[in-house]
Amino acid sequence: MRQQAASVYFYGILLIFCILIVQSISQTISPGRTEKWENLMNGVLQNCVLETVDTNIATKVDKMAVDGAKVIYIDFNLYNFNESLIIQDQGSVYNPVSWVMTTGRHGQSLLLLRPQYEVFSLRSLSLGTERIEVSVKQTPMNCLADYNATVVSDALGEFLLHKFKTPSRNTSVSVETLKETDHICNLHIVPKNGKAIFHYMCCHKTLSGHTECQQLKSDKYLAVLFVCIFIVNFFAVMFSPLLIPSKCYQKKFDTTSYEHKLRKPVILTVRKTSAKSKEQYSFPVSYFEEMTEFNKTVESMGTDITYIVTVSKINIVTEMARLMPSNRVPVGLFESLYKALIDCEVRKKRSMEGCCESNIFGSCKPFNREYPWYKILKLIMHFLLYVLVGMIWFVRLYVYFKFEQSERLDRQNAASQRNLKLSYTGNLTWYLTPVHILFVTCYCIFVVDVILFGIISKQVKRTLKKVLRKCFRDMREISKTSAFGWSIQILLHPFKHCGVFGFLFAWLFYIPAIPVFIVTLSFYCFPTINVLVRLIIYFVAYLLPYGRNCLTERIAERLKQLWRYIHRVFQIDILTSQESIERPEKLSVKNKILQVIVIFSCLLTILSAVLLAMECIVFLAEIFMYTLIGIVINSSFTLKYLSLAFLLGFYARDCFNTVTVEYLTFNKFLNGYLVDKMRDEVEKISMQSHEDQRNTAFQVSLDGMEGQDDKPVSLTNEHDKLKWIINSLILFLDKNDTPYITSKFFFDTCYMEQAGVPGPLVSSLLRATQRFMLICIFLFFVVIVILAFGDEYGISATNQMFATLAGGFLPYILRWVLFKDPEPVTVDPNNLSFKSKFRRKIKEYKQLWEVSDIIVDRFKTKETEDDNEVKSTAAATDDENISQDEVIVLEENNSKDDTIMLEEINATVKDNTVRTVDLLIYDNFTV
Repeated sequence: MRQQAASVYFYGILLIFCILIVQSISQTISPGRTEKWENLMNGVLQNCVLETVDTNIATKVDKMAVDGAKVIYIDFNLYNFNESLIIQDQGSVYNPVSWVMTTGRHGQSLLLLRPQYEVFSLRSLSLGTERIEVSVKQTPMNCLADYNATVVSDALGEFLLHKFKTPSRNTSVSVETLKETDHICNLHIVPKNGKAIFHYMCCHKTLSGHTECQQLKSDKYLAVLFVCIFIVNFFAVMFSPLLIPSKCYQKKFDTTSYEHKLRKPVILTVRKTSAKSKEQYSFPVSYFEEMTEFNKTVESMGTDITYIVTVSKINIVTEMARLMPSNRVPVGLFESLYKALIDCEVRKKRSMEGCCESNIFGSCKPFNREYPWYKILKLIMHFLLYVLVGMIWFVRLYVYFKFEQSERLDRQNAASQRNLKLSYTGNLTWYLTPVHILFVTCYCIFVVDVILFGIISKQVKRTLKKVLRKCFRDMREISKTSAFGWSIQILLHPFKHCGVFGFLFAWLFYIPAIPVFIVTLSFYCFPTINVLVRLIIYFVAYLLPYGRNCLTERIAERLKQLWRYIHRVFQIDILTSQESIERPEKLSVKNKILQVIVIFSCLLTILSAVLLAMECIVFLAEIFMYTLIGIVINSSFTLKYLSLAFLLGFYARDCFNTVTVEYLTFNKFLNGYLVDKMRDEVEKISMQSHEDQRNTAFQVSLDGMEGQDDKPVSLTNEHDKLKWIINSLILFLDKNDTPYITSKFFFDTCYMEQAGVPGPLVSSLLRATQRFMLICIFLFFVVIVILAFGDEYGISATNQMFATLAGGFLPYILRWVLFKDPEPVTVDPNNLSFKSKFRRKIKEYKQLWEVSDIIVDRFKTKETEDDNEVKSTAAATDDENISQDEVIVLEENNSKDDTIMLEEINATVKDNTVRTVDLLIYDNFTV
């Protein structure tokens, strides 16, 4: 619903902009202060005649106008003229030798835009824009040297108004002039509060032959359009955090704990020692501090004693990214490319695995370490990704130094000659330049962050990522309706307690309430402010993790009382009830200092990123607006290309959406099939109350699969983390009874050779790409035919657009109407072949899960267990050399649990011939 509402808002704003653009072009530019061009009329140079070197220049300019030129930029080149004289006493003239000739309202509207409007409109506004250089000679030679810049500018303007001819001294001789609708414009500078304001002064010939000049001003529609552009820039800055994809901080990055009840207890041998070991299965005592249940068992263990531990229930922790709900499949084109290239999952392909895992230096091992190809390539791809993210700013710098810098320097010099400063026009990059100290500081902050992020510990990195993701997730998921509901309650508070007298005394309450009202609504309505405030709160929380470390108890108590009073008066509990902050209960001094430094640097980084993002967003918004203006103004030329772009987007979505629908259908079937097979266990968990229900993981077992796994659960160590190797752990159920399956199992089952199974993702994407490329080739020929014969036979732009749409929709009609594909085959759950293959996939499925906690049923020392085993053996037989298998047979009369216990112990003893214990715990604080 949010996406649909956002789409409605976007298209509504786009429609409003189009209407404003059309209205602004259709209306006459509102005249400013109208005045006679007295200097030009009365200051006609009596002793100086101007002539163009090229006698056909007037004909060339007329031809440009006939060919559709709306704006013609004319640069005069004066022969034998001392340039330094122009600078003297320039007055309000910016550049006397640069003029603009407009042939209609269209041209005058363009002059109100930025000087670089052609670049910002992606050249769409360059249609109808021409540039020409006119060489002018003086008779007598250098006769303009005695006049200042204002007189020279007036003379060139009069020369241009008379179509590059000097007015004759004989008034009876008529000289051809420009039409009344044609204007010539020159840029002027006006001081305002110490700032230089640049505007065009446009002149034209009236029917009576007089020259009239007026300041070029926008009409009401253009004024509203510029206000809308400013509002768009403001909201783009305030909502810039929403540009970060929610996939970067959504719950899939959170680690969620799931409880798994084992089918049969697991027997582990655990030993606690005082010396650090280099064994792969050894862990320090501090590793188990966050494991609430197992840590109690570890604390009760003696040193250098081997224990036999019985476990029937374990807790695993997993990232939500490893799980898939029934309504989502990560098979999009860009998502697949990201995983294959950026995450380097392409190395898992059989054809790439050997090369990707090989050492980049061959047989050489610098520092006795191997450097696989995939790690180097993964590092390079992440670097390229960061470069791609920063590419917008690089493009912004290129546009500035290529097209804006020279114009800015000229304007700055012209303003400084008049003791003025440049005015801020809404573009900070243009106003300060990219090498200003403010931007340089931002660059330095990013460099320091890269260095700092490289030296801090993994624990601090994890905490930082967790804080940032929580800030962004809370920013996006917080209820805006609660904030608006709270604001209405605040506004109605005086009338609630005072009744009709609230109209008299409401101002006494509103004076202190309005600032709180504005700040609170800004926090909840503007994501940029929301994220910054949340980071500041976390910075304070980590700076004072225990509340009173840096404040006296008296001050802390007073602040508490003040906060409670604000809560009570302004009813902020309505809002704070849905807020939460996670701060550590225990922090070492070192980690506390690191966390404060990192969060503070992160705060500076976000401020710097907001500044640069603001400029990038303003830059992109200007490109969008100017391009939209160019498309609307030149619709006769752009309509067919717009229709082509629309068709390309339509077919791209249609082709790749087919892949998504195919995999989503299979995911829904798979999820429902597993839930149906495990219905008894799932319902047993879901029938519990919400308070007692926990996230639960299930080992899936189909008919005839029980007891097939000899060792379904075992411990291992991977990347210094204790993990379980669990077979068939596929189905997960959260507290809200939402089922999930593992993404690894989903993609494994996609490879089954069975009707209805979508198959490998790469093949499906390649088929979709092939279909899209064929359609692109067809559309290319359609456009070529329209371009080749459209102008030749005088087909209007509108008809060309309709022809493009009609020809472009032909593949869609052929595919979905005339040659419609049959309904896709779905998986038959009762098919024996499917059941056999699916059962084999479940049996072969194994995955590692990080240990969250271990719930111990009972534990004994290994010596005690061995004594019990010897006693039971001696009672059964006097043979001292009896085998272990015979011991198990003799114990069949005991309880079932004891038999299972002995089997597991014997298996453990056999396994311990290779390694001593399953889990070795050393006291890392022991000297």
